[in-house]
Amino acid sequence: MSAAVTAEAHPLRPLRRNESGEPETASLDHAIKVALASNPWSDKREILRQVRDLGLGVDGGTRELNSRLYQLERAGEVRHRGEAPPQWCLTAPQSASLSLRSALASAELVRGRSHGSFERTGFPLRPWQLDALEKWEEAGRVGVVQAVTGTGKTMVGIEAAHAELARGGKVLVVVPTRALVRQWDRSLVEYFGAARVGRRGDGHRDTLCVKDIVVTTVHSAPFVPLDGSSGLLIADECHRYGSESWSEHLNTQFEARLGLSATYARGDDGDARLAKYFGPEPVFEIDYRRAIREEVVTSFRLAFIGVRLSQSEQAQYDQLSRRGGQARKVLEQHGFSKCHDELMRQASAAAKGHADPHVQQAARRLVGSFNKRRALLADTDAKRQCLRDLEPAIAQAKGTLIFTQTKNAAVDAAQLLSNLGHPAGAIYGELDGEQREQMLDAFRSGVRTALAAPRVLDEGIDVPEADLGVVVSASNSRRQMIQRMGRVLRLKTDGRIARLVVLYAEGTTEDPAKGALSEYTSMVWDVADEARVFPSFASSRDIVEFLKPKLTGPKPPPHDRGSADWFPLRP
Repeated sequence: MSAAVTAEAHPLRPLRRNESGEPETASLDHAIKVALASNPWSDKREILRQVRDLGLGVDGGTRELNSRLYQLERAGEVRHRGEAPPQWCLTAPQSASLSLRSALASAELVRGRSHGSFERTGFPLRPWQLDALEKWEEAGRVGVVQAVTGTGKTMVGIEAAHAELARGGKVLVVVPTRALVRQWDRSLVEYFGAARVGRRGDGHRDTLCVKDIVVTTVHSAPFVPLDGSSGLLIADECHRYGSESWSEHLNTQFEARLGLSATYARGDDGDARLAKYFGPEPVFEIDYRRAIREEVVTSFRLAFIGVRLSQSEQAQYDQLSRRGGQARKVLEQHGFSKCHDELMRQASAAAKGHADPHVQQAARRLVGSFNKRRALLADTDAKRQCLRDLEPAIAQAKGTLIFTQTKNAAVDAAQLLSNLGHPAGAIYGELDGEQREQMLDAFRSGVRTALAAPRVLDEGIDVPEADLGVVVSASNSRRQMIQRMGRVLRLKTDGRIARLVVLYAEGTTEDPAKGALSEYTSMVWDVADEARVFPSFASSRDIVEFLKPKLTGPKPPPHDRGSADWFPLRP
């Protein structure tokens, strides 16, 4: 990273010499270990660059650093492999005791770091968060930070908000749901105080005339004008604002704009609308590969488990597929998109009304057959039986999340697990905010050991710690699968790695062998610690053995509260 740390603000001072002129090595050794914790298998030049980024002067350059590396090797703290030049990493015990996160927590290595023109909050940040803020600033303080779920996007927004207030500006935080309004309000009040933070909508009527920061849903955003001041608009889950109606609520008065999303690209006309406001591409991106390498999220094992439909279910599935296929041909002949997602959006609109009655009828057939087929795959008996077979893995988990397609499937899954002796609850759209919070609190406290939900847990809810996720109904939406995966990849307090299970009906649109989930599998297959496909005839004993918990993952530092976005306590 290019930003330097001043000696006054940094716990690692430039290298000192004793009376004999020998270097004092304790701080250098610590910096070397921190550098290797974040970037294992680095050569001496890469390590020196990282050490200097940490603000430590090394008068002897690579020669002095090289000497310390070999002394640390003799002490059993680092090791190397024989490339030219050698590449170094921490030994296994050192790696466990000096993870990047624990190093940042104990030594506060990033606290006080100068960062361009930013007025810093003083909170310790992860390296990726610093990189993101730097790239956003370089882009003229307009752009999207794309960070996979669980990495800490909220803290990036708080840092940007702090800088805007220091410049004398105002901040509007726009979110898609009332649940997210409450979450952002809690985080912002914790740092800035209730006197400076307001809310709009859901009974609140604060404006930027009386508050420095206002949090609102996109629907209420037009009622919070900037009134001539300079300002920053932070749009959480910004990919959702690409729709024609929601994009109109993005106020162009705000010259500084920060979008936050796990998956910015929509794959439809909304991309062009977002590009006009935030820019066509993210200014910064952190994917799961980097997030796992830097121990921002935990490592995981992945199991795809196949099930077979019954004869009657298969016959019904085939009939619905033929009906939908015929309707699709009709629509494509009338100029509808060949891209599935865009086609379904067009068909849904045409089903409500179209000038050509034949097109409207075909659209209704397509939408109807698609929804019925999706419900069939969601509620198949084979998946319920598979969930029963996973009971030993659920019993060993410290929190299980069940992702379903429908409300009924979520309720059924919760009831099934409760009958097996694992108190579970279902969360769905009809529950009000208080009921959801009660359910999440029960899960957080251990009163309930599992939660099942259709789509409510996918995006925008602060889900307590869980180390096992079971996707009963997989989605071809890469965004949805990334969101679900992120719910179980947050760091665990006991160092457990996560386990993710994806159930699929063989020979259907869910089957990876038929191209289903291709974008998702291509992303996660090489990232997972272990990944296996278990066909329908596989032994449930083998599956449960594969899903046994392992205590090999990194632990969160003491100030990580296990929330959806890493938000350390005030300094």
